[in-house]
Amino acid sequence: MRLSPSQMIPGLAAALLLVQGCSQAADATADPNPSSMEAPDPGTAPNRSPTIIGEWSPEPELCADSRLTFTAEGRHEALMADAGSWLVLASGRYDQDGRRLRIDFEGEVQQREIVSVDRQRLVLRHDDEALAEVTGGYDVVLHRCQHRGAPAPG
Repeated sequence: MRLSPSQMIPGLAAALLLVQGCSQAADATADPNPSSMEAPDPGTAPNRSPTIIGEWSPEPELCADSRLTFTAEGRHEALMADAGSWLVLASGRYDQDGRRLRIDFEGEVQQREIVSVDRQRLVLRHDDEALAEVTGGYDVVLHRCQHRGAPAPG
C-alpha cells in the first residue's frame, strides 16, 4: 500500500516532532544497506534484550516512505524516501542509559523515557506539553520497520 503525501503528513509530523530541533535538512543521503541498523534478533540470542537500534516509523504503513533510525554507533536520523534512495532530513546523536534516552540535534537536547521496546514496537515518553498537544499524549509509539535491504513481506 502506497500512501499519498497528504496521508503521510500526520505520521511524519509526529516523527519529525520527535526529532524537533532540526531546522534544516542535512545534505546527505542515507546508507541504503547500513549494517549498523541491524537489530540483534532476540529470538536467536537468548541473553539479549530487544534494542532500540533499527529503523522505526509512527505507523507501519509509513515505513516505505519515512523512518527514524537509531544506529549501534549512537547516530539518530530522520529519513524520507526519494526516487529509490533515502534522504537524511535531520541527524544527530543519541545516548541510552537504561530507560533514559538522550537525543541531541544541533545542540538541542531532548530527554525521553523508554517505556517499552520489543521486536515490533518502541514506546517513548516525553514531558513536552506542545508535543503532547500535537501527538495526542505523552507517549509516542513507533513501529519497527523491516530492514531496507530485506524483501517486502507478502
